[in-house]
Amino acid sequence: MEIIKKYKNDDITVIWKPEVCIHSQICFNGLPKVFNPQNRPWVNIEGSSSKKIIDQIDKCPSGALSYLVSKEKGSTITEEINSKQTEGDKMDRPRAAAKEPVAVNLEAGKKYAWCKCGLSINQPFCDGSHKGTQFSPVIFEVDKSQEAYLCQCKQTSNSPYCDGSHNKL
Repeated sequence: MEIIKKYKNDDITVIWKPEVCIHSQICFNGLPKVFNPQNRPWVNIEGSSSKKIIDQIDKCPSGALSYLVSKEKGSTITEEINSKQTEGDKMDRPRAAAKEPVAVNLEAGKKYAWCKCGLSINQPFCDGSHKGTQFSPVIFEVDKSQEAYLCQCKQTSNSPYCDGSHNKL
């Protein structure tokens, strides 16, 4: 049974799926007055404006945080969301972030979100830039700590690992 938590104000409903969360702390680092795991409840929907909360949720790499906009209020927010989605939908294939792979040290048991769209400024990891596109990050973890070469051209058939596809670009 999937657990879903909801936090609501007049403009938006913030939805959190704890089983999907990779605890990247992007939400906490971006809006600590709203997202603070030390508090109960950990989401304080009154801690910032609905627009700032939406902008921060759009950076969630795992998709554990999402939102619904109230139809009665927030029409400006709704218009802005719709224009962002239309912009992103024009992207028909991932953008190559770099031609060569990148060596990274991966920790055993830690979840990672590999950027599939190529838009993240935190390559090769996702920073939520895929929001509004058809792409989603690849969530993965390793059994033992190791160095790995992660794809940055976004053409690999062995996501998130490099398979040499960059040599064909």
